[in-house]
This record gives sequence, C-alpha cells and structure tokens, in this order.
Amino acid sequence: MNALLSQVERLDQAREEDVRLYEEAFYRAFAPRSNPGIRTIWIWDDKSQRLKTRIPYEDQDVFFIRDERGLVETGLAVNRACRQFQSGAYGFQRPQYPQWVEVLAVFNLAKDSRKPVLAAVEKSHQVLLARGWEQFYVYATCPQYSLNWNLKRGWEIAEKSERDSVIRYFLRMSISRSFVSK
Repeated sequence: MNALLSQVERLDQAREEDVRLYEEAFYRAFAPRSNPGIRTIWIWDDKSQRLKTRIPYEDQDVFFIRDERGLVETGLAVNRACRQFQSGAYGFQRPQYPQWVEVLAVFNLAKDSRKPVLAAVEKSHQVLLARGWEQFYVYATCPQYSLNWNLKRGWEIAEKSERDSVIRYFLRMSISRSFVSK
C-alpha cells in the first residue's frame, strides 16, 4: 500500500493538462453506465468525453493515480467546502453536523484491484487529519451493489433513497477512523 500511497497526487486546478486527464478518466469510468441519476448530478461533455461534478474545483480536494503511460486511472473527489451539496440530488438531507465533507466521485479504471482506490482514500484521510479534522464526518452515496463492501469498511447507513427504480444509500463515517485499516 505504501508504494501506491506515494503515487497519489492532488489535482492542481491551475494545471489544465492534469484537469483534462482527470476529467477524461472520470468520463471513461462512468460513461458506460446507464444510471439516469449520474447523468443529472454531474456535468457531461460527451463531445469532448469529459466529466466533472457541479461542485467547483476550488471547493474540492481531488486525488488521483496515474498509470504507466501517465494517464489518470484512479480518482477520488471530496467536497471539502460543502457550500453546495451534491447528494441532495438523490433526495438526501444535508448533514446537520457542523463540520463534514462529501465524497463526490470515486473511480478506478484498473479493474483488477481496489487497492488504488484505497490508497487515494487513505491519502485524503491524511490530508483531512493534517488539517485537524478528526471530529469531522465523511458522507458518500453508494448503489446497492457496493453497499456491503462499504459497510465492511466501517461506513454506516445514514439514509436510503429510491429514484427511477435505483436504490442509493447515503453513508457516513468518522474520519478519525482509518478506512483502509478495515
């Protein structure tokens, strides 16, 4: 895990090439899915084959790992400012805790392992903990198919929603606990 952790980079929004590579990988990860929910919560540029969230980059921490060609293959976006609330598009209630962050997107184009995602998550926890955010909560949505995997790693269900025949869960975790140690 340490080797992967050292490969995790933070997106610098001023580096247009990195933003482009991240958005193209984000698009490749989600374009094959037919879920109407993801078509409405994010900004899709099908012509350029790029994807981004509706949350401005200056309000996010984006972590990514490149493959051997220098292309982004794993990404994690966290809404750290929480001025806007992406999960509300699924009908979830804005958290009432005074301090929290929201996972906006997680993807991994390296299909043979979840280890790159876990490294990106661990790096995000290191950044948040370095800011003194131990009492904060992390919120994320997940579909039915990944619920058990997330629950085994310490997430708890805060809410459940069904829209367009798709069940989604709103999950919560204290970031003082290490996600990858589970």
